Amino acid sequence: MLVAAATALSLVPAGSATAVDYDCSDFATQEEAQEYLLPGDPYGLDGDNDGVACEDLPSGGGGGGGGGGESGTVKPPPPPKLRKGAAKRAAKAKAHRYDRLHAQVNGIVFNGCSRRSKYKVACSIYVDGLSANFETRCNLRVVVRGEGDLTSAKLRTHCRREPLLSFQRAKEVMEPEAERIAEKPVRLLGLARQSRTSIIGEAVWTRMTSVREQCSVELTAVLFSSGFVEVRSRYLECFPT
Repeated sequence: MLVAAATALSLVPAGSATAVDYDCSDFATQEEAQEYLLPGDPYGLDGDNDGVACEDLPSGGGGGGGGGGESGTVKPPPPPKLRKGAAKRAAKAKAHRYDRLHAQVNGIVFNGCSRRSKYKVACSIYVDGLSANFETRCNLRVVVRGEGDLTSAKLRTHCRREPLLSFQRAKEVMEPEAERIAEKPVRLLGLARQSRTSIIGEAVWTRMTSVREQCSVELTAVLFSSGFVEVRSRYLECFPT
């Protein structure tokens, strides 16, 4: 702009410096007027001769301002860290909903949470359950993301369903085997689960020989991976009554 001012002066005929004139109303900012404050102040921009032109004009933030409005920008603080308590509540709610919607599992075991980052927490939960013919076990991993108490949870499941020998099926195969051994109807007593695929029990009956006798045999029903159920017997005993 100094070049522009000098050019303007060069176009003014000698002896007529007042032919081109400026005053403070010609400028928007003090910094702009300052550029036209030439030696000798030919435009009368510095009334008190202190070297500052048009002191009453607003500052444009340039020149000595060193960067203007951006230098005064306040950077907002980062979002608050995800609270671990909020993450735990979100994870448990997700697991309980899974439990309600899946009949093959019943009840949850909470195994804790670990922080993965400022805004991410991972929680581990175990659920299992028994149906008529299967046992289901699931490891649930709930990844919770968020800020402060605001959360978003995502559930990942790893389930394993294994065959289960039910008491009803065990009874259905034990009775015919016991009746074959006793050669008459029997009563099954004390059915108890030994494992997911094994149930044990006892068959009792009475028989008449030369005396009245009480007989019993121990039976074990075993479920194979093929789905076949085998009945094993041992300890056949008879005692006079």
